[in-house]
Amino acid sequence: MKHLIAFSCFALLLVGRLCPTMAQDGQMVLIKQSFVNVYEELDPKSKVLMTANKGAKLELVYAGVSWLQVKVKDKTGWVERQAVEIVDGGFHFPVVPVLVLLLLAAITFVIVYLNIKKQKEEEL
Repeated sequence: MKHLIAFSCFALLLVGRLCPTMAQDGQMVLIKQSFVNVYEELDPKSKVLMTANKGAKLELVYAGVSWLQVKVKDKTGWVERQAVEIVDGGFHFPVVPVLVLLLLAAITFVIVYLNIKKQKEEEL
């Protein structure tokens, strides 16, 4: 029982740490050059998923030092940071992390409640 409570607390902390990152999913990558290759891997020798034209916006997944991971249809790819600009794409409510957080909080509450109830029954 204690391990389950510890796991639930750990999961709550983990989701809580991920929520700020996921809340920034509204950020977009604006293509500044006439065309930019979006690579499958973090390597310019890897397969080109698509070529984005100047002015196109792609959803930002991860911002690295010199490369950015972007969402391309149902895949993710990589673009060079120097060829793009990160812009605000509007607010997107992080539904999935919030639902997971609420579910974990409910599970933790039930576990603690059952544990307290069991202890009170043992005392009687």
